[in-house]
Amino acid sequence: MDYFGIKEDTAIFVHPADTYARAYQDFDVSMNFSPVLSMLPRRKLSELATVATHGSVIFRNPYEWIESFYWFNRPQLTAEDTVDFCLDYRLVDYTGILQRIEHNFHRPVCRLFYDDLLASPQQFYNTLLDHIGLPNHPVGAKRYWITENKQALEFSLEQIQRIEQAITDFENLTGRNLSSWRRYA
Repeated sequence: MDYFGIKEDTAIFVHPADTYARAYQDFDVSMNFSPVLSMLPRRKLSELATVATHGSVIFRNPYEWIESFYWFNRPQLTAEDTVDFCLDYRLVDYTGILQRIEHNFHRPVCRLFYDDLLASPQQFYNTLLDHIGLPNHPVGAKRYWITENKQALEFSLEQIQRIEQAITDFENLTGRNLSSWRRYA
C-alpha cells in the first residue's frame, strides 16, 4: 500500500492512501488538500478526482505550519527533525504542491489562505461555498478552535533560506503579498 510516497518503515502517517479515496466515494463533495495529502501519488490524486467534485487547498504560513506539525507529532520527532522532515519532503513547497494538485486532480481547485480564515471566517466560508456552487450561509456565533502554538521553533539559517525562498516562489505564483509570513526578512 502507498503511504503518501514515504517508505512504510519511516512513515509517520498511519492511513493508507486508499482510506481517503473510500471516504469520498459515498458523497458528492469538495475535497480539501493539506500539504501532507498532496504527497499522494499522482495516480491517487487522479483517482480522487473521480469521486470528488471540487478541490481546495488551504495554505498557512509555513513557519506556523511546521510548528503545528511538530506539536501534533511530538514526541515522535524532535523539533530539529520536524523542520528537516518538512523541508526534505517539501511539505512547505506550496508552489510545487499547488502545481502538482492542479495538474493531477483534474477538478476545479480553490486556493484558500488560513490568514483569511482568521481575518474573516464568514468571507472565507463564502469563498469556499461559492467555489463548490452552494449558496452562502451564515457562519453563526460559533467559536472556532484555533490552536496557539506553545513555543516557536528555532530554525537554522539554511532552513530559513529554504522557507523564505518557498514563500517568494509562492508569492510569484499566486500574486499575493505574503510578507506577513516572513519572520526573518
